[in-house]
Amino acid sequence: MLGKISFDQVVNACSQNGLRFTSSRQEIMSVLINSSKPKSAYQILEKIQKNSPSAKPATVYRGLDFLCKHGFAHRIESNNAYVACASSSNCDSAQFLICESCDKTFEFHSHKFSNEISDHAKKENFTITHKMLEIKGICRECR
Repeated sequence: MLGKISFDQVVNACSQNGLRFTSSRQEIMSVLINSSKPKSAYQILEKIQKNSPSAKPATVYRGLDFLCKHGFAHRIESNNAYVACASSSNCDSAQFLICESCDKTFEFHSHKFSNEISDHAKKENFTITHKMLEIKGICRECR
């Protein structure tokens, strides 16, 4: 993985774009930034409830929707889990290598690959609403 977006980068992006970075969104983002692997919404809720016992699943899902919508986090659809974005910009298209053994996830951004998909979609008169590629395999540590 290239690294992760920092908490300060999220705070600054929200401030610059007039987005509300509420305390529950901050807690969710902190869990994602401090996690070495993708987390499900319920795993995030479990972590948050240690400091905020009244936290509810709906709050976590709303927070995750916000974070994903604004490119601060990604949903790994095949695992129904979430990760902090590895970049502070250009997160509209991401590719992931996902270890089937340990769930470690490596995010990368191939503009060449993304552009090729966009070009092909344009030829087919196909409107892309979401670009994400998940590739499953076995990581170096699990081999």
